[in-house]
Formats: sequence, C-alpha cells, structure tokens
Amino acid sequence: MIVILILIFVLPLLWILLGNIMEKHYSDFPDTTCGYHIGRLAQKNMDTWQTANEYAGKAFKTIGIMTLIVNLMVILIFFGMSGMLNMKLKTMLIFLSAYFYFMLIVILLFVPIFTTQKMLKKTFNSDGSRK
Repeated sequence: MIVILILIFVLPLLWILLGNIMEKHYSDFPDTTCGYHIGRLAQKNMDTWQTANEYAGKAFKTIGIMTLIVNLMVILIFFGMSGMLNMKLKTMLIFLSAYFYFMLIVILLFVPIFTTQKMLKKTFNSDGSRK
C-alpha cells in the first residue's frame, strides 16, 4: 500500500518536472538532444522546435498538476471512509483503485503529445513555416 501511495504522488511530480524541463531547458536547435521529439514537424526549424517544447512543457505540467490535485482528493476521501470498511474490502478497493489509476496514467501520458501535434499542425505548414 505504501508503494502505491508513493507512486500516486511521484508520477504527477515527474510530469511536472518533465514539463518544466521541456518548457524551459530544452536543447538549442539544431542540437535536439533534449526536448520534444515526437513528429517530424517539431524538428523542422528553430521556430517549430521552440513552439513544440514550450507547448508540450505547459501541457505536461498542467496534466501533472491536475493529476496531483485529483490524487489528493481521492486519498482524502479514501482515508476518510477507511474506518467504515473491513480489511478485505479495503485491500480490494486499493488494488482496484491502483489498477484504474495506472490505466488512467497511461491514457493521460498521451494527451500532451496529441494536443501538441494538433497545435503544431494548426500553427505551421508542413515545411515548418507559420500559417
């Protein structure tokens, strides 16, 4: 149970850290060793590289903060109800919650990627020039 509680807080904090790195500490173009590498459009030129990293960084930080807030609320509700539940039911609820939580995490991991790709396609032409 302690491992699950630690992971519930570590993953959103890692997303926030990743978002901060992507938004502010990405590599200078054309040295694209650190930053948003998904899709060819993000690496076309310096403008697309900077825009993709700043947008993806903000998206990852937003998802991390929202996940952290929801996790805190769920834990407060769960521990508030824990006095009313027997041990077998508590254990089952913990494992079910962990399963659904990690499935949600996998889905949420792709949200910043899809939104960044959509923004890049809306903002830039396929050759990297602004629309």
